[in-house]
Amino acid sequence: MKKIAIKLLIPISLLNIYSCQLLTTSRNSLNLYDGTYSVSFICGEKCMATSIINIKDGKIEEKVHSINKHTFNVIGFVMNTGKLQLSITSDLNEKLNAHGNISNDGHIEGSYSVGSRNCKFLGFIITKNSNEKITKYDGLYDIIFKRKEKLMARAKINIKDGAFHTFIRTINNDIYKVNGKISKEGKILLNTIFNQNQGVTATGSVRDGFMKGEYYISDGSKGSFIGKLNKE
Repeated sequence: MKKIAIKLLIPISLLNIYSCQLLTTSRNSLNLYDGTYSVSFICGEKCMATSIINIKDGKIEEKVHSINKHTFNVIGFVMNTGKLQLSITSDLNEKLNAHGNISNDGHIEGSYSVGSRNCKFLGFIITKNSNEKITKYDGLYDIIFKRKEKLMARAKINIKDGAFHTFIRTINNDIYKVNGKISKEGKILLNTIFNQNQGVTATGSVRDGFMKGEYYISDGSKGSFIGKLNKE
């Protein structure tokens, strides 16, 4: 009987050890893609929304507000392969579907549909730790915005702890309240609070005191921006 008991005990013990290891691996894999991400939602050439998405323990639960003042509730999780499982509901009476992936270096891409419209979303990780301060790009920058080679606006943006908040006045006297973030790698996300169907979303990069990128306004028009660190 003792021999039989020992023979039974060994496989059970091994099974318990394997189960614990599998459970630990599964738990550890839940936060592989945790962090704060910037994500833009684009239909055609028109940027419909830009949002900060937080992933914690592999879970996503955010509200995204579009330029048309619709609210989208995004709920989902990230599999350990980086595949996104998403469920989206909104105040629209249209069917919503979405799927995508996160790469190992923190890039997000995927597609979504609203009714018969097929769109895409793109993004990148800002930081693994939402409380982390990114200071390497801090300083006052002089920036110009152009569209079709025409100067549209000049602005001074003060970056502090990897973030900035300011107002930009265009040559047409439109005023945009601007919020922005800089990732560890120097990627820029700039967006505005949309008002009366007006808004700006911009993405770019900063390196060695110089920045450049592209922006979209709410009607789908595209422009570019360049800037440099003011060392005076």
